[in-house]
Amino acid sequence: MSKRNTPFCDLCVFCGSLEGGETKAAGAGKWYDPPVMPSLSTRVAISAAFHRSLQRASRLFGGQYGQHPPTLHAPDPRTVSVGKVEIQTLTWAGAPPTIVVLHGLNNNAWSWARVASQLAPQRQVISICQRGHGGSTAPAKGYSLEDTTDDVLGVLDAFSLDAVDMVGHSWGGKVATHFAATHPDRARSLALADPALPKGLNGLIRSIPALTTASLRAERGPFPDRRAWETAGRSVNYLQGWDDLDQKLWADGFFEADDGSYHHVLPESGFQEILSDALTQNIEPLLTKIAGPVLLMRPTFTLSFLPGEVRSMRRKLPQMLERRIAGDHTFIHTNPLDTTDVLRSFLRIEPDRRESNKTAQAKPSPR
Repeated sequence: MSKRNTPFCDLCVFCGSLEGGETKAAGAGKWYDPPVMPSLSTRVAISAAFHRSLQRASRLFGGQYGQHPPTLHAPDPRTVSVGKVEIQTLTWAGAPPTIVVLHGLNNNAWSWARVASQLAPQRQVISICQRGHGGSTAPAKGYSLEDTTDDVLGVLDAFSLDAVDMVGHSWGGKVATHFAATHPDRARSLALADPALPKGLNGLIRSIPALTTASLRAERGPFPDRRAWETAGRSVNYLQGWDDLDQKLWADGFFEADDGSYHHVLPESGFQEILSDALTQNIEPLLTKIAGPVLLMRPTFTLSFLPGEVRSMRRKLPQMLERRIAGDHTFIHTNPLDTTDVLRSFLRIEPDRRESNKTAQAKPSPR
């Protein structure tokens, strides 16, 4: 077998980028033949089963999990040219200063719609579809933190925005952190929703890459036909209500190929680059450059589940506030009411009393 010259990623044999041939052992200078892995369709099925188990567990979350705002305001879409890529944005009109929100891996700008609809019109909210997601350009490579930070900067410049309140979820949380640290004059504050931590994924996740594929493969497919694609969407934990917004969030992540199969818009090469580079990069030394207020929101099922995992982050960001929110990793979409309450308090935004009264009467979505 011929040796592969691509950079090794611990997740490759599980996520499917290296399906055959020899693979280089992590931390070793030799190559080994990987074990025979289940087919991609089998891994998608296992991932879907994992999400269904989370759906059942979510019944125990409590708080306002599963309740949604009674009204969703339609955003204004706009596409911005940043260098060689086109970045899609959604804007909810409101007063300054602007809040900029970034989604997580495999998601898109619609994941923030329920929160943004509640923060506007008290504040303008711009949700960015990061490169490789939604309607933004999806290059085969170029997904470093430097690349995505430049995209955010380009969007701010296109909107003629000076300093904004930066908010990020998961991978978007790490991008937001990198942006705030490298452009502190453009970030008034930083709010993180269960982010990929600055020092990188924890050791347990890195040592058991099946955890990553279990959670992410069902979000990517590929799926052989529309029926399989829709069934997969219904199985994803954070789309269990399958309302119009859930379906929009799911649909904007895929394209239909000529043979009728459905594929995620983020190329596999870009997906692997984010997993092996951006999510593992240690940017903790940059944290001391963040001078503004910082908020860390973590859900019941959090990425940072190991004891003491955020301790070094606390030391480098003594101004950081911490709040726990009932829900899964994508709680910004599944528990938007509690998420909005925490963000309003942090950003000192007075709620719209009319919307608050409607929300108090709203019933939880069926689960």
